[in-house]
Amino acid sequence: MTAQKRKIVLYTFDCSGCGYCTEVCGSGVLKLVDNGACRFVNVADASRCTECGRCERRCPNNAILLKPNNTMKEKLKIAGYALGGVVLLALGVAVTMWLWNALIPEIVGWKAINYWQSLGLLVLLRLLFGHFGHFGRGGFGRPHMSRREHRHLHEAMRGMSHSEKREFIRRRMRELCEREQSADDAAAQ
Repeated sequence: MTAQKRKIVLYTFDCSGCGYCTEVCGSGVLKLVDNGACRFVNVADASRCTECGRCERRCPNNAILLKPNNTMKEKLKIAGYALGGVVLLALGVAVTMWLWNALIPEIVGWKAINYWQSLGLLVLLRLLFGHFGHFGRGGFGRPHMSRREHRHLHEAMRGMSHSEKREFIRRRMRELCEREQSADDAAAQ
């Protein structure tokens, strides 16, 4: 079998457990899991995937995505973002130093600062005010989740081991399914 060109990405929070994707998959790659509280799709055997895309097209909630498996491209993209971040930080420090040295000594009478003092000033601002801004954050996370909710999830999982994170996500899935089930029951009455 040749190397898989696309990888299967499942957004289990979006999965409603309808099972349409498992019905159209002729290779048995996907399976429906029932944890007692709700149903969702999981990958049974990714090596059997023929990459036909029927599961992705059939899912009514867009919970399945077949992404190109370009590991080298992904690594280069990450390296490019890291390099761009370093360049932007260096530029921000230089601009901060230039603005300080152009304005503060004349206005207030304080001394001029060097590059490293400017970097320290930016770090201090980060510690005091919490962020440098939200550049490019519009596409961060899933579209239905607010930044506050996304941040809450990250803060809740900070410091957890891999197995603790798995259990936390499963518990959250059960809570969401129970909430949806009670809402469905209330609507039926």
